[in-house]
Amino acid sequence: SYPDAVLLVVAGLGICFAGNVVTGLFVNAASAAGVSFASYEYALSAPVNLPKNAFEFICMTLHSAVLPAVFEEFAFRGVVMQPLRKYGDTFAIIFSAVLFGLMHGNMTQMPFAIIAGIAIGYASVVSGSMWTGVIIHFFNNFLSLMNSFTREMLSEGAVMLFSLIIIYGTIFVGILSLGMYAYKNPSFLHLRRGKYGRHKKARLFNISVLIPSMTIALIWMLVNLSKDVYF
Repeated sequence: SYPDAVLLVVAGLGICFAGNVVTGLFVNAASAAGVSFASYEYALSAPVNLPKNAFEFICMTLHSAVLPAVFEEFAFRGVVMQPLRKYGDTFAIIFSAVLFGLMHGNMTQMPFAIIAGIAIGYASVVSGSMWTGVIIHFFNNFLSLMNSFTREMLSEGAVMLFSLIIIYGTIFVGILSLGMYAYKNPSFLHLRRGKYGRHKKARLFNISVLIPSMTIALIWMLVNLSKDVYF
């Protein structure tokens, strides 16, 4: 239903932002252990070009928020996740989320992408539409884009305050929405089971990972991840 879809979008967005917090904790823990990530250093120093007019703003929004949301969702929650659902929705959601995380190719985004992928995959499955996931993905990217603009427009202290309000405000509203959805749908955690036993799932996992195209993709992703880490 429409009200449930709205609750799922807000809850999913809250979980995505919680994934950002988890990623920050992960990066800080790695730094304390003497491990650094090139992607994180680049993110801190990368310049942000503010749009000069409405047309540039629309182009930046299309490039950073709309197109990634549409194409990545149809790829990972469509091409990857949907065929795997016959082996169980939980398996399909988690497997596609892990691939989504690895696809980003760096340790800074990977924890966030896996968490976001699970939330978006769940919302897509229970709502019966990939467009629910597309909307969550879009708003996450769009708010991240707006946050990057504030880095160039506001003082460092104001940027910090704005980010905290956006991040934790979104998480709080997301938790409320998830609670409301759970109240309306008491069996919200009972996803559809696969029609094959556990040994079939294991076989599917082996086939999915060991086929040549998947092997090549995984090697490429892991090579990119290794380049991101330095001591």
